[in-house]
Amino acid sequence: MKIGNVKGLTLVELLIVMVIIGIISAIAYPAYQNNKVEVQRNDAKAEMLYIVQRIQTYKSVNGTYLGATVNQLYGASTIPKSGNAFYNVAFANAPTAGGWILIATPINGTPQQGNGVLCINERNQKFWAKGAANCNLSNVSNWDGK
Repeated sequence: MKIGNVKGLTLVELLIVMVIIGIISAIAYPAYQNNKVEVQRNDAKAEMLYIVQRIQTYKSVNGTYLGATVNQLYGASTIPKSGNAFYNVAFANAPTAGGWILIATPINGTPQQGNGVLCINERNQKFWAKGAANCNLSNVSNWDGK
């Protein structure tokens, strides 16, 4: 709008711009948060696979899984090791001579809370389902939630 030589935006025009920005933000922010949770879950999967490599090395050296601990193999009991942790990682039970189950449990109070446990075992069976609190490992379970 133009009044004499003064140029500028009216209050209505500014409000329309603010509403548009608000709508875009309302759509984009939840998508960003969901993406962030997925990225952190994928990071946890990668760290778990690293721990699996360490477990296999432990068995090659010792001839058994007995005595292996997550802290010994990974150097921490959380994922990530440093910074803000999103998962606690542990063996479901002490590893036996022939097997183990590794579980990453979301930490309460983090964006991962309620997102479901990640599990993997010595047979490379993997499990994740949104909101799952327990492992349901099988020949058809996987980490993609399907």
